[in-house]
Parts: sequence; C-alpha cells; structure tokens
Amino acid sequence: MVWFLVNDRVKLAAYRIFSSSELPLLAKKPIDVAPKIAKRAYELYKQQGLREGHTAQDWLQAERDVWEDESHN
Repeated sequence: MVWFLVNDRVKLAAYRIFSSSELPLLAKKPIDVAPKIAKRAYELYKQQGLREGHTAQDWLQAERDVWEDESHN
C-alpha cells in the first residue's frame, strides 16, 4: 500500500514536470517588458527633440534595445 502512495506521487510529479499544457517547473517565468519598452521609446522621443511622427520607429527601436538588454541578463 505504501508503494502505491509513493508511486502515485512520483507519477503526479512527472506529469507536472513534463506536461506540455503548462509551463515546466524549471522554465523561466515570462516577463512583462512593455513598461520598459515604453520608457525607452519615450527616451528616444526626447533624444530626438520631441519630434512628432516617429512613434512606430521609436517603439521598434526601443523593443530592439530592451530585448537586447534582456538577452544579456
């Protein structure tokens, strides 16, 4: 009877670790980089003299900068 209890716990742990429907236990938690991107985009906007009409370009550059910075951490 004890063996069945131990075996069941091992089985449940294996399901939890190897389940494709959930994040694996050892996976990194996703991070929300939108605030960092927005801050960086505003910094770029200010660096360019508060120039209007380049919002999309500033956002894309900010995304590249933030993701590059995140990959080095």
